[in-house]
Formats: sequence, structure tokens, C-alpha cells
Amino acid sequence: MSHPKKPHEVVKFQHVRVHRQCGACGFLFVFGDHLVALRASSTRIIACDASTFAATGTPQTRATYLFCRHPHCRTCSAAADTATVHRDCFNLYSSRTELPDKLYRLLIFSIARYPWPRSTALLLPPTSDITRASKRAITLGIADFKMPGLAKLPPELTTVIRGYLGQHDLLRLCCVLETIDFIHLKGLDSPLSGPLRQVQFWHRGKLPIIARAGSSFPIEMTIDSRGIRCIERSGCSTAQLRSPFDVYTTVGVDDDLVINFQFGVGRLATPPPSGTLQLTDRPNLSPEAGFQFPSPKHGDRLATVDLDHCSGITFFLFNRNLHAIHAHTPAAPTADATFAQIEMTVQPFVSWVYVPNPPRDKISAFGVRIGITQGKLQLNQRTYFVRTPHRGDFYIGPPPVGPGLHYAVHTTLRSTLLCVVARNNLVVIRGVLTEGDACSVGTPVVPGNPPIQDACHALAILSCVKSIWIFRDKEAQFCRGLIVEYLDGTEKALGLCRIGVDLAERCGAVEQLSFKDVEQQERPKHRMVMVRGSRSQGKDTCDDGEWTVCSHGDTLEVWSTATQMVMTKTKLSDTNSSDTQAKVL
Repeated sequence: MSHPKKPHEVVKFQHVRVHRQCGACGFLFVFGDHLVALRASSTRIIACDASTFAATGTPQTRATYLFCRHPHCRTCSAAADTATVHRDCFNLYSSRTELPDKLYRLLIFSIARYPWPRSTALLLPPTSDITRASKRAITLGIADFKMPGLAKLPPELTTVIRGYLGQHDLLRLCCVLETIDFIHLKGLDSPLSGPLRQVQFWHRGKLPIIARAGSSFPIEMTIDSRGIRCIERSGCSTAQLRSPFDVYTTVGVDDDLVINFQFGVGRLATPPPSGTLQLTDRPNLSPEAGFQFPSPKHGDRLATVDLDHCSGITFFLFNRNLHAIHAHTPAAPTADATFAQIEMTVQPFVSWVYVPNPPRDKISAFGVRIGITQGKLQLNQRTYFVRTPHRGDFYIGPPPVGPGLHYAVHTTLRSTLLCVVARNNLVVIRGVLTEGDACSVGTPVVPGNPPIQDACHALAILSCVKSIWIFRDKEAQFCRGLIVEYLDGTEKALGLCRIGVDLAERCGAVEQLSFKDVEQQERPKHRMVMVRGSRSQGKDTCDDGEWTVCSHGDTLEVWSTATQMVMTKTKLSDTNSSDTQAKVL
């Protein structure tokens, strides 16, 4: 007979860490996903219903378990490793796997996504077999996916299409099928453990090649969304140039690390000493290379932005401070995957600031302004400066007011931004690789009395315009941003242009562009803008005021935050019409 709890009794919950990434498919969890948590007891593997992935990080309780999302919780760190998977991924895996120890295998496979215990969540995107997805769509007869021809496309095109698909359910399904295939590999069940320095070569899904006598070459490890993918000696490394799916680290021959292998995956047995392993997104990247800006020393990972091969950069700002950065490339054309890595509690307040980098107007200089308080540099008070030949100088981040020091350098065709990704996944731009000479920065004028507090500001002159792209919110149809394309091949972004995420409409003539201010019904006093790209579009549902029609030579000025936008139009005199006037983002 059970007895009711006394009022003073307190239930002691067992902490179960909830990860950001599914252990079965590798995709990030999103709000509302149903979760299953795996944890090891003394005798078996327990699969717990972990409720849903909430928009906040508040712990959820069920029975005697507390499902914790705090990334640095000491109680979770001291407990045994856990795994978190989508419920539908778990059901698919369970139904297609007949092995008696299938839960244990899934737990080991999921844990291996973290290269060592208490490793920072790298949140790398998984690689999906889009050809298999296409064939699977045909096999299952899923008409909604409309992908019957993907299997016939060349790899270059499927890579581009994969970049636009994002977290497509069919890709998640295929990743789980690949996990099932991997789990069934033969001859890899026995656990192996030994010094990492004795491993000559290993690739995930294979047995390691061991040499009793240590090599004089350092060890290079390649890590992807599934954990350690490859271990090889630096003298015979096969690592290629930067990939959005991989990071790398080099282990010295004298480092005393132990690695465990089982079921085809490998993982370090203990966390490496602090500062021992530097993760980078390209092989053999030195943290001291290039032109260095004064920066905080902390940082788990080095990341790069190749200015020559990206068509634009999205800077994610929270409270006008840089939170994350995404380079738009053929392999990663949209920034939604990078945005998904930001904590969900912060996401609604993040501004997407897009800086075009077209071939005719490449970034030609980059710099940083660091604030000074009581005579000391405040390394976290950073405003970034960008220069292009046609757009001149503009800044990204907090307004450059008050005392501070400037550091800037010319960029060349081969220049690369060097960034530090901290343990909380915040980004600091640390310097420039393959740089030109140091240069000065023209400080743009900071607009006074902005109509929205803490807004990003930008302006563009509507002369010699080829077309204007209008980005609208999918649900409310409010304008989020504009990209003005000029006849000379240059571009200017206004507002928040969420490339590949928001609906985009092309306006072919300045005279067809019109706009008006509106208030959000669900948020009184929150201002937004409706924009039309054609006079023939008819009346809008919010057509309760006059529309402002643009004309050649006008200057559009936009203030924007994650939740508001204000747009104005002015007519500049001929003497003030240069687009090198105050430009800020």
C-alpha cells in the first residue's frame, strides 16, 4: 500500500541532460519536438519520455526525472552520459533494428557525437544523402516531397539543393536510416581502449590501425556532426579545404590522451586538459595567424569566413552585439542553420543583418572599434567596420560613440575573417588572414533621435537601380528588409534580409515601390512597414492609410529591430546624393 507524501517531503529528481541535437539523426531540436531521453541504469538502458522541446530552457519534470537543458549544469556533468532523440526518430530506429542491445548501441552512437566527456556542443550540421532521400520518396510514393528527379542530378547541384532544404523531415528520416545501417556493421562490437598516440590511422566504421612505437608526426582529428570521423598523422593527412560540416584539431605526440572504440565510433575517454585541443574549421589553422585585433582569450573553436567565396554575410545581433555569423556560400546558401544554433530564448530578439558581398563590390577593408572605460580596453565592447569600394565605410553593432580605439586592415581577394567561437557559441571576430596593409577607418555619423531604440540603421539611394528585392514575413506579410541591386552590379541591404527564409518578391522599377507604416495588432505601439512592389497588387488587408510612392533619386532610410521597422523617404540635393554619406548597419 502506498502512502501519501508528507508536506515536508521533497522529491529528489534525477538530472537527465537534454541535448540540443538528436542523437539518431543529428538535426537540432526545434520548439515542439517530442523527445525521448536515453540513460544507463546499473542493469539496463532506460528510454524516458522527455516531453517536448520547450521554447525556454526551464527544466521539465516527469516522474522522478528532471530534464535539464542548462549546458553547464554541474549535476548533469557529474552524472552518466545521456542521449536525446526525436520521438519519431526513436520509433523508426526501434522498428527497423532487431538487435537485442539496440538501445545500448544507440546510446553509444549518440554519446560519440561529443568527441570527449563534457565537450562543448559543436552543433555541426549533419550530412544527408539527398540521393537516398529522392529514391526514398519514390519508394514510399510521397507526392508531397516532389523530388523524383534528384537522384539524376550531378553532386554539385544536389549540394546546393540540400542547402535550401534545411531540416526537411525526409532528410531526417534518411539520416536515421544511415544510423541504422551503421549500427549493423559487423566486427566492431568489442570495446577497445588505448593511448591515442599509438593510433596510426582510424576512420569511423573501421578498426583502428595501432602502432606500438609512437610516431613523430602529430595526430590530426577530423570531427563532424557524428563525432570523431577520422584520425590520421599530419604527414599523410587527407583533410581538404574548409567544409561547413567538419572541424579539425591537432594532438601533439606527447599528449597523454586515451581513446575508446566500440561499434565503429571513437571517443576520448576523458576531457583533454584546458587549452590542449584547439578546434578549427580548416586544417592546421593557427590562432595567431594574420592581422590580430585585441580580443578575449577564451574560445573553444576558431572559425573562418572566406571573403572571396561568399556572396554575403549575415551578422546575428542581440542587443546590437554580435551573437553569430554566417557566410553565404553554395554549400550553405541560407543562414537558418546558423540561426538555429542560437539559444531559443534569444532567437525572437535577434536581428539578421545581411551585408552583400557581390563580385563588383567586394569587402575591401575590415576593422573593429573597441571601447575604453577608465583608460582600459573593454575587449567585449566591439563595433565592427566594413568598407567596400562603392558603399564606403559602415559599421555593424553598437554605435561607435565615446572613447575607443580603432584597428583596421585592407582585405585582398584571398582574405579571410578569423573568428573565435566561445563556449556559449558567441562569436568574436579576432582578425584577418591574408591581409593587406593596416588602414584607417572613417567613422560614420550616428543618426540622432532614432524612431526605434536600439535599432539597426541603413540607407540607400534609389538611382541607377536594376531591381529591388522585398523580403516579407511569411505569416504577417510585413516587410522585413530590402536588397537594392544597382546597374553596376553593387548591392545594398536595408532592414533584416533573411535570405532563403522569408518570402522574396522582385520589384523591377523604383516607381513601382511604395510603402506605409502600420501598427501590429497583437503588439500595440510596435511599428512595422507594408511594402508593395507593384501598383497592380491591389489593396492590402492593412490598407488603412496612405502609401508613400518612391521615385528615382529618393533616399530610403530604414531603422529595424527583430520586432519593429520604420521606413522613411527623403529627396537629397545633387550635392548630397553620394552614397558615401553616413551608412550604418
